Amino acid sequence: CSCNIREGFYMTTILVHRDIMYADSRIMDDSGMFFSTTKIIRVGEAIVGCSGEAHIAHMFLQQLREGRLAHEFEPPAPPPKKRHWEFDALLLNPEGLWCFGPYFDIDKVEGLSYAIGSGAAAALGALHALRRCLETSTSPILAVQCACLVDGYSGLPVQWMQLGEFVIHTEY
Repeated sequence: CSCNIREGFYMTTILVHRDIMYADSRIMDDSGMFFSTTKIIRVGEAIVGCSGEAHIAHMFLQQLREGRLAHEFEPPAPPPKKRHWEFDALLLNPEGLWCFGPYFDIDKVEGLSYAIGSGAAAALGALHALRRCLETSTSPILAVQCACLVDGYSGLPVQWMQLGEFVIHTEY
């Protein structure tokens, strides 16, 4: 998946572990001010989390809501000095986990866990360490909290949603 293409970095931490998606809630506006928002969105049976440029994420989500198939997604052309948009997304549905990159290309993710965003490596590292020690249902929440501690572009609270649910849970 081109989710790992990086010219810049995408300010967020989104982690999927088994059938639950977790995300930080920090976002920065054009003036550089930070505030909290919801980064996990339900679209039909799927749970979607996006990182990167908000206007591209909104376009991606609109195409999902319109029922387009993955191969029909059309990102806008990037500005002249950019090779691609800063954008990644994870889509978790009953068929599995899917990663979308900056070209709206799609790959199926194999394995129990995957993460995107500037805090991805910290969250996955913490999750693997915690699972070796604890293996509790709170390990992924703690992993995203750890990412928030070391990644200045991710922040609390942590939010999560499980497949089949329509409620976003929050942990401060």
